[in-house]
Amino acid sequence: MKKIIVFSICLVCIETYGQKPVLDAFVRLPQVVNYNLYDKEIGYTPVVSAGVTLRYREFFADIGSFVNKSDVFGHYTYFGSSLWTNHYTDNKLLLLNWFGEFTYIPDQGESATITVKTTGISPVMVWNAEKSAFALAFTFGVAFSNSTTSLNSRVILNYSLPLLK
Repeated sequence: MKKIIVFSICLVCIETYGQKPVLDAFVRLPQVVNYNLYDKEIGYTPVVSAGVTLRYREFFADIGSFVNKSDVFGHYTYFGSSLWTNHYTDNKLLLLNWFGEFTYIPDQGESATITVKTTGISPVMVWNAEKSAFALAFTFGVAFSNSTTSLNSRVILNYSLPLLK
């Protein structure tokens, strides 16, 4: 609830100063690969995710929830900015983003509460449709959780639908 209130206040502040933010709903299918630097293990997890994105100029901030194939669920905020943009056509563009992410996985009986902080870069290809957008993103980053550090990469298929333009 606290996140929704903060998100709403930010949206009102941006609108007050005459800036035009964009609010999107999204559904994502990330395929996550982690290499744990301490245990020397590789892990793969397919995930389904949904939430909202607030975009303003090059900046973006997502609030979402996810569930993986083992029915582990959690919540996250994903934020960042575009470092480079190339418009190929009116409906196709390539971006290079830096990002930060904070993930919260509550206690689910067998494991304790986990928080993960991730940072990295992400090349993204976006195809704009008439009233929606598809994106294919590759993320490369470093994730820190409790006493573990891992290299993290994802392939993400994203579908976005504008709620506020």
